[in-house]
Amino acid sequence: MVKRGLKCVALVLGVVLAFTLISNGIVEATNAKKEKATPAVQVITKNFEGEVVKVDTAAKSLTVKGTTGEETFDVSQAKFEGVKDLAELQVGNKVVVSYEEKEGKKVAVTVKKQ
Repeated sequence: MVKRGLKCVALVLGVVLAFTLISNGIVEATNAKKEKATPAVQVITKNFEGEVVKVDTAAKSLTVKGTTGEETFDVSQAKFEGVKDLAELQVGNKVVVSYEEKEGKKVAVTVKKQ
């Protein structure tokens, strides 16, 4: 009777161990597929230097004229250096805008007044 009980316990432990090993393997395989399926997107930060030609505090945008033309930047998430915020910038101020292109928009990371 005792031997039969021990056999049942051993069988249950074996099934639990097998289930644990199989489920860990499935989870690791799934994670490996996810890592391969989503390649890292490299974000490139660019700089644009020029003179402020338009400040739009309502739209949180800034238009700057540089040597290559005019560019408009979304500054809603930007950090400002040399001024407190967008409202302190004035037409004619010289600035350097560090930005990233996201979904076709130029999104400012930092705006530095010179």
